[in-house]
Amino acid sequence: MRLSWTSYRGGEAFAAYRVLRKVQGLEAFDTLIVVDQQSTTTFTDTSLTANTAYSYQVTVVNAAGFEAASTSQSIAGFIIRPVE
Repeated sequence: MRLSWTSYRGGEAFAAYRVLRKVQGLEAFDTLIVVDQQSTTTFTDTSLTANTAYSYQVTVVNAAGFEAASTSQSIAGFIIRPVE
Protein backbone atom coordinates (compact mmCIF):
# COMPACT_ATOMS: atom_id res chain seq x y z
CA MET A 1 0.00 0.00 0.00
CA ARG A 2 1.55 3.30 -1.11
CA LEU A 3 0.71 6.35 0.99
CA SER A 4 1.43 9.95 0.08
CA TRP A 5 0.81 13.33 1.69
CA THR A 6 1.60 17.00 1.14
CA SER A 7 4.73 18.43 2.71
CA TYR A 8 4.68 20.39 5.96
CA ARG A 9 4.31 24.15 5.54
CA GLY A 10 3.90 25.33 9.13
CA GLY A 11 5.48 28.32 10.85
CA GLU A 12 7.54 26.32 13.37
CA ALA A 13 10.49 24.20 12.30
CA PHE A 14 9.59 20.71 11.06
CA ALA A 15 10.39 17.71 13.30
CA ALA A 16 8.84 14.57 11.78
CA TYR A 17 6.02 12.79 10.02
CA ARG A 18 4.59 9.71 11.72
CA VAL A 19 2.82 7.13 9.57
CA LEU A 20 0.25 5.28 11.66
CA ARG A 21 -1.81 2.18 10.92
CA LYS A 22 -4.46 0.22 12.78
CA VAL A 23 -6.38 -2.92 12.05
CA GLN A 24 -10.01 -1.93 11.59
CA GLY A 25 -12.04 -2.87 14.62
CA LEU A 26 -9.16 -2.27 17.04
CA GLU A 27 -8.70 0.89 19.09
CA ALA A 28 -5.06 1.90 18.81
CA PHE A 29 -2.91 3.02 15.91
CA ASP A 30 0.61 1.61 15.62
CA THR A 31 3.49 3.74 14.35
CA LEU A 32 4.88 2.19 11.17
CA ILE A 33 7.65 4.70 10.56
CA VAL A 34 8.91 8.10 11.74
CA VAL A 35 10.21 10.21 8.85
CA ASP A 36 12.54 13.07 9.76
CA GLN A 37 13.02 14.44 6.24
CA GLN A 38 10.46 17.13 5.38
CA SER A 39 10.81 16.43 1.65
CA THR A 40 9.88 12.73 2.05
CA THR A 41 6.12 12.54 1.49
CA THR A 42 5.55 8.90 0.56
CA PHE A 43 5.73 5.54 2.28
CA THR A 44 4.98 2.04 1.02
CA ASP A 45 3.55 -0.36 3.57
CA THR A 46 4.84 -3.81 2.67
CA SER A 47 3.70 -5.51 5.88
CA LEU A 48 0.04 -6.05 4.98
CA THR A 49 -1.74 -9.25 5.95
CA ALA A 50 -4.30 -10.89 3.69
CA ASN A 51 -7.99 -10.63 4.61
CA THR A 52 -7.31 -7.66 6.91
CA ALA A 53 -8.75 -4.16 6.62
CA TYR A 54 -6.63 -1.22 7.78
CA SER A 55 -6.93 2.48 8.57
CA TYR A 56 -4.02 4.86 8.01
CA GLN A 57 -3.22 8.29 9.37
CA VAL A 58 -0.23 10.62 9.03
CA THR A 59 0.70 13.06 11.77
CA VAL A 60 3.14 15.91 11.42
CA VAL A 61 5.12 17.10 14.42
CA ASN A 62 6.83 20.49 14.61
CA ALA A 63 9.90 21.39 16.66
CA ALA A 64 7.72 22.72 19.49
CA GLY A 65 6.11 19.26 19.82
CA PHE A 66 2.71 20.18 18.36
CA GLU A 67 1.12 17.34 16.38
CA ALA A 68 -1.52 17.62 13.67
CA ALA A 69 -3.15 14.47 12.32
CA SER A 70 -4.68 13.78 8.93
CA THR A 71 -8.09 12.24 8.64
CA SER A 72 -8.05 8.45 8.67
CA GLN A 73 -8.14 6.64 5.34
CA SER A 74 -9.40 3.07 5.24
CA ILE A 75 -8.65 0.23 2.86
CA ALA A 76 -10.45 -3.08 2.65
CA GLY A 77 -7.25 -5.06 2.27
CA PHE A 78 -6.77 -7.92 -0.14
CA ILE A 79 -8.13 -11.44 -0.31
CA ILE A 80 -6.14 -14.55 -1.10
CA ARG A 81 -8.30 -17.24 -2.61
CA PRO A 82 -7.32 -20.91 -2.85
CA VAL A 83 -5.98 -22.22 -6.12
CA GLU A 84 -8.57 -24.20 -8.02
